[in-house]
Amino acid sequence: MLEPIAHITPDGHRVALKWHRARRQAGDMAFSPARITQGLAVGASVEVDIHPLACGDWAVIHDATLDRETTGRGPVAAMTAADLAGAYLRDGAGASSGIPVGTLSRLARDAAAGDIGAGALLQLDLKVDADALTPGNVAGFAAAVAPIAPHLILSGGDAGAVLRLADAAEVAVGYDPCHAQASVDLARTGRFDAFASEALAAMPDARMIYLDRHLVALAAARGADLVAPFRAAGRQVDVYTFRDTGPADLAAARAAVALCADQITTDDPAGTRVALLGP
Repeated sequence: MLEPIAHITPDGHRVALKWHRARRQAGDMAFSPARITQGLAVGASVEVDIHPLACGDWAVIHDATLDRETTGRGPVAAMTAADLAGAYLRDGAGASSGIPVGTLSRLARDAAAGDIGAGALLQLDLKVDADALTPGNVAGFAAAVAPIAPHLILSGGDAGAVLRLADAAEVAVGYDPCHAQASVDLARTGRFDAFASEALAAMPDARMIYLDRHLVALAAARGADLVAPFRAAGRQVDVYTFRDTGPADLAAARAAVALCADQITTDDPAGTRVALLGP
């Protein structure tokens, strides 16, 4: 049986170790169906990315095309669920895994049929903006996630898109204010207090705020705490993404924990836990 890797509690503060792209440890294939169900069973926070399909269902994949992450080719938005059956996820070494690209409806059915541990949270990270959503996409999303809606949080950088889907499906929402030009502007201006207030105003119902670790570090270097204003407003804070347990990532992870982040996003939850706490 796998050791549960869900959170750490340094100095009494609970910090979830989020399984980024459903990876439990270094070298894992992204979006493995087995890892998704394992993570939920042990009560972990698990993140997957989603793109709309032409049929109304959604693909569990990061890129807008199949080319890099799978053995298939072409834009995801032009595909149907049936088309995905011939596109296989690439494993940690880049070879075909023999596992077809997953759909959101299948993921939800499988999760509902298995064990979902206490505190488990499946984050669906939306990879399209509001103008890319069709009525079919919205209806398909609501139908797909219905079996596990209480265990979901929907996130993304476009507040309008997130809220449109969340309202249809009645799921919790999170918000990432660090996308694109916003990060560039913050680094240039150093308006950290304004950044927090504007993010809270953009999505007042967000349960979780997702902060780029580099912006958190930049704020700290300039004497500001980017985590504190969100936690003071009653939001949970996730700091992302820690790729490995090398010196730079480990130091940044420790800094995020010291700032009382509620969650850190990592490609190696198992290794991060050992690095932070010891074997």
